[in-house]
Amino acid sequence: MPAFGFPGLIAAALASVPIPAAAPDAPKGQWIVSWDDQACSLVRLTEDEKPVSLALSMVPGTTYLRTTLLSPTLGRDQAGQAKSAALLFGDRIAGNEGQASAVHAERRYGFDFGLLDETTLHDFAKASSLSVRVKGSTLLQVPLPNAAKAAAELERCRDETLRTWGIDPAVRASLRRQPKPLLEIWRLVTDLDYPPAALSAGASGRAIVRLRISADGRVAGCAVAVSSGNKDLDIQTCAVFMQRARFEPALGADGKPVEAFFVSAMEWRIP
Repeated sequence: MPAFGFPGLIAAALASVPIPAAAPDAPKGQWIVSWDDQACSLVRLTEDEKPVSLALSMVPGTTYLRTTLLSPTLGRDQAGQAKSAALLFGDRIAGNEGQASAVHAERRYGFDFGLLDETTLHDFAKASSLSVRVKGSTLLQVPLPNAAKAAAELERCRDETLRTWGIDPAVRASLRRQPKPLLEIWRLVTDLDYPPAALSAGASGRAIVRLRISADGRVAGCAVAVSSGNKDLDIQTCAVFMQRARFEPALGADGKPVEAFFVSAMEWRIP
């Protein structure tokens, strides 16, 4: 894994956690670009006396950017207004009302905007600050120094990961539209899909797969990019996508449907 950096940026390895965030004892005022074989993240702890933790993360090849904020100045009631919260990068709305959920970690409350379009990363790169507003009132405002350089390193992490998964970032970037699932991924799977052998073994894990989406929106191929750690779970992940997933196909530069890759993850957990 190559090292890289600039003033205010640190390279590190990502430990996969449910809510990506800078720890309370992390260096203040520095961007931390983090990655492993499953995700790329950009985290920062502000330089305030009571610092705010900001994290942007993505699974390369998906079309979503997750943005999480945690603040020691927010209370449970304020975080409970998440469904009415809007996220702005500068003056551009990145996350609309209804896209956020309340989060709580390390004695801090905050907001998790989980399904932002990855194109909002361009708005982040141009912004000098971000804010969270609820019913017109600003609850949080966070400065974004060196946002353009930080975003560029997050994109580099994304592109390097895509190459290791057999996807050409330049080809992907040339598409006018990425493949888009017709149904949310979680709607494709039920408890009955859990492989009996994996269930008996108490196996769980997260599989990331590379899907080849045909020009008619069908899944024409599936390959495991990152294993769940269990062969049966990996095989079942591909089986579910191959049998049930349908997409709006990608559009090429000429606006016509084309074959393209799409990356998705499936979490297998025993209740």
